[in-house]
Amino acid sequence: MKKFFGLILLILIMISSNCFAMTFSQPIKMGHIGTGIQSPYLGLFVEGASENDGHLVTKKYSRKDGIYDPSNIAPHYDSGVARFGDGIEALYCRYSYDPYKIEFGGKNQYIINYPEAYVDIFKITSDEGLVLYALIYGYKYSSFIIIGRQKDGTWFKYVDSSNIEKQYYAGSRGYWEKPHYLNNITCRNNLVIIPFNWLGKENINGEFRFKWDEAAQWFGIEQVVY
Repeated sequence: MKKFFGLILLILIMISSNCFAMTFSQPIKMGHIGTGIQSPYLGLFVEGASENDGHLVTKKYSRKDGIYDPSNIAPHYDSGVARFGDGIEALYCRYSYDPYKIEFGGKNQYIINYPEAYVDIFKITSDEGLVLYALIYGYKYSSFIIIGRQKDGTWFKYVDSSNIEKQYYAGSRGYWEKPHYLNNITCRNNLVIIPFNWLGKENINGEFRFKWDEAAQWFGIEQVVY
């Protein structure tokens, strides 16, 4: 009888643990920011921002193969601050074209400088007050960083693909040997899932699963190969 009640208690604990696990919403694309891959000559484009105080580039840029005219393309900026979203959950980006810099974080709380040419921005919310932003770059190779705001207002960098590559893809040298992370990021319960393919030594497809650990207040990492 004691064993029976012990088993029931264990089951109830497991059910309670699952019920109270954090649940993430599906990602919403907020916009993107950066320079053109093939023609990074006119400053930075900013799309999807709720607010942008950037200085608009109006001067034509001359090159030996032609003249780039800002009036013929989408607006570009040389420096400023852009806000994606509203309220205390909003993501802020402080940027400049020369020197090139795009920093992300909360208002006056910039915690990372993303080194790539442009960044797609995805927002993920949770039922426990944690708000995440997945910042993804992808061209001939790709990279991503996940940052977030705890409900107490503190911002952290939780995941950086450069660290993942050191663990799973040691020895990769050129961009053709790097894994390619796909933009179709999804969430399931307390998981953030980013698919990938890797052509480094063999054609591998799979996904990285980032599981929220409530006790650690951090993400665990699991690689799943299809």
